[in-house]
Amino acid sequence: MQTTRMYSKDGVFAALTLIVLTATTSTTVYSSPEPQQLVSSVIWHVTDIPEEKFVYPPGVPAVLRPSESVRTLRIEQYYSKPVTSANLAVSLHGSWPETPENALIRAADGSQTGRFFSVTAPVCEQVPTELQITPAEGAQAVSEKAYRCSMDAVISPDTPTGTIGLSVSIDIAGKKFEHQNGVFWIILPEMKATHYPRPQFVKTPSPLAINASGIRLMEGPIGTESLPQALPASITSRVIRSTVQITSEGNYSLGSGFFVANPELIFPIFGVEMAEKLKAMPAGTKYIATAAHLFPVSYGFAHRGHIQNFLEHTDLVFDDGETYDIVVNGKSQPRAARLLLTNMEADIALLALTPEAEERMQNELGFYEPDLLGLTIGRAMSDKPALDVFGFPVSAMGMITHRRGYLRPDGWPTDDTSNFGPIRKFKLEAIDESVNLAEPGLSGGPVINQIGEVIGLSVERPNDTNSLIALDLTSLPDVPKDWLAPGSKCKLTFNPFDRVLRLIRGDDTCSYGRFGSGNGMLLQPLKGEWSFQEVFGLADDETETTPPQASAYWLMNGHAIIKGGHIIIAGGHIIINGHPVINAFNLIVDRARIDQINNTEMTGGFKLNPDSFNPMVSKGIRVLRSGEANNASKGLLGELLVARRNAVIETHYKPFYSIREFAIWWHWASRQPAADTLLCSSGSDCVNNVNNAR
Repeated sequence: MQTTRMYSKDGVFAALTLIVLTATTSTTVYSSPEPQQLVSSVIWHVTDIPEEKFVYPPGVPAVLRPSESVRTLRIEQYYSKPVTSANLAVSLHGSWPETPENALIRAADGSQTGRFFSVTAPVCEQVPTELQITPAEGAQAVSEKAYRCSMDAVISPDTPTGTIGLSVSIDIAGKKFEHQNGVFWIILPEMKATHYPRPQFVKTPSPLAINASGIRLMEGPIGTESLPQALPASITSRVIRSTVQITSEGNYSLGSGFFVANPELIFPIFGVEMAEKLKAMPAGTKYIATAAHLFPVSYGFAHRGHIQNFLEHTDLVFDDGETYDIVVNGKSQPRAARLLLTNMEADIALLALTPEAEERMQNELGFYEPDLLGLTIGRAMSDKPALDVFGFPVSAMGMITHRRGYLRPDGWPTDDTSNFGPIRKFKLEAIDESVNLAEPGLSGGPVINQIGEVIGLSVERPNDTNSLIALDLTSLPDVPKDWLAPGSKCKLTFNPFDRVLRLIRGDDTCSYGRFGSGNGMLLQPLKGEWSFQEVFGLADDETETTPPQASAYWLMNGHAIIKGGHIIIAGGHIIINGHPVINAFNLIVDRARIDQINNTEMTGGFKLNPDSFNPMVSKGIRVLRSGEANNASKGLLGELLVARRNAVIETHYKPFYSIREFAIWWHWASRQPAADTLLCSSGSDCVNNVNNAR
């Protein structure tokens, strides 16, 4: 096992999250000739103001406070082989209403021009640049040649607040490829609307006591009883051998996962078309299940994963960064797991063990075929209150841990979640309050019942309790058959990174899987296609209570989502104009050290933006697309909705504290929520906006 210290980059498990930023793909390649590689990728602020010369490595959002001037961000990338401008394309989703007048117009040279946002045509140099690479500690300075491409993103002063997600793709021989380090976010924080804290989640009272032997007693799902004894050693050993740490280039932990013995139960969550492709995978393929938020996507309605590339062996053409290292049973395996598919709404992903890795593990490490068959997904929820959580938390420095939690009577199913997918969720409370049940690195790990079956997959943590939210994998057979079906008139897509929710409802029987609610939630039918975006603002440090390690997005929805904790930047490959802008090979960043880092570790006058590492809070929901073209919808389009009341006669508004809570209310209110029951960010009834639009 490598002795390199492990860090975590956990997407939506985000106090379950310690972020890892890898800005290079210069990994060992086992094929010949070598594929095209993205050597460096970064976005930076083009400005004459020294204080605003900010650089944003992949994974660090560009946070731009309001300005009366046009802002320009340059995307600068370096490839291992020559690239022509015609081979690059930028895809994006903005914070503005999806109307014809706001659409971006793409020109023949690849540039895009819109009312709020424009992208210049890519410029790719055909003469290589000599890159000066920051060496690892104790290593000699190195250099390598790579081919530079750049383009500018231009943001108008009147661009609506919200998140702009964009990604750069490359076309090779007529096939489009994307890379994880070609993903960027631009956040325009809302500075006017008031943030309202998340309501305290109300728990059902449950008597607790400690018996003479120290075992807690509680009202469990089947009555008051003591917790079951610890898992048998044979089951614990099998789970440990089946649970993996997913890492990038051996040093950076994204999170946890597990070999799954009956992956066919998961296939339908990716839709009919993708399920058929999974069935076409080679016989005997070993699958790893994990959380989708470990693998971010940039713009709305996108799914990460390249199963077709896997089937066609396109890694011989382009190293898309989707092959990851794993640590299993204490042994590190380089480039061992290939990402196949993710479903962001359900927060579940599948990877496949590469044939080369399987052969190495069996021949060199003594793994037997049964070791890789994995854990079985259970068909029914446990009738015992205690469940066991396995994974690789950051605090354990790369070692697997085993923790226990219990189900309260109100813990299954639970709506205390930010997840939109059709899979039910359950909530575990910590048995030992001195130990964090959920923390960075555990995301994607298995939750085990008393007979060694997987019944849950860890995904997030409410910020106000020592608890863990997990996907209820026993509910997989209950996913609606038309979920993501081709041509379906019932679709829900949600990107947890740019916070865009799209609802398509052309059939009154559509339920979207009831957002995964198991409480018989009734949703009134909507008609047409709707898009909403959750809009963030910077938390006020004087009024918000945040832990010192909290990072951007930490407070979102009252759950630990996307980013939290430190950030590890692979500084050696953050290249601007051929030179590294970070002195350190690996740079550990947190809020408290930003000034020190900017003064001692940054070069060329570049800085990290402190706002990129500050907590974000939800300020409201913006309507980007309206399903019905009536006057009320027209008036609400583009508005930032911050609160509602259930009837005009009510005098007090209740704020929207999350996009999930908003979506549930939107369905409950009626086919078309009345404008006079909504409060806009202007501080007035939204009915005024509707009247003005008529």
